[in-house]
Amino acid sequence: MAITYNPQTKRFHLRAEKASYVMQLFRSGYLTHVYWGKAVRDVRDARAFPRLDRAFSPNPDPSDRTFSLDTLPQEYPAYGNTDFRAPAYQVQLENGSTVTDLRYKTHRIYKGKPKLDGLPATYVEHENEAETLEIVLEDALIGLQVTLQYGNGVKKQRAVPEAS
Repeated sequence: MAITYNPQTKRFHLRAEKASYVMQLFRSGYLTHVYWGKAVRDVRDARAFPRLDRAFSPNPDPSDRTFSLDTLPQEYPAYGNTDFRAPAYQVQLENGSTVTDLRYKTHRIYKGKPKLDGLPATYVEHENEAETLEIVLEDALIGLQVTLQYGNGVKKQRAVPEAS
């Protein structure tokens, strides 16, 4: 069980005993959901996002009509940035704007699991029992940063009593 990042494919892969969860950095730093299901070694390119002409969908890149945030399976979708689906969050700035544009800034993978003060959560007794992936997304225009945390527990071995 592990959390890995492949810099060539820009994919994060969280592996558990019987399940996999895969995310990928897509065009200009959008964090996208790729796969969640039974454990797999890797996700093939055949699972790539469909590339269809989106002639009537707002597009952050006018040079490519096949790219639309409205159809991209974003991991943490924002409000008001050409994605008309329900957002994961919404903020209102002092000027009244509610538009945000979160993009990948950095990530880190480390042993252990952070405590969530005041919130219910699972825990580990030793840092070797889990790994954590933290992904920082940022709206550079307004300075908003969001940290997403993903945990992956390590299967504990039970002691088997010796036969007498």
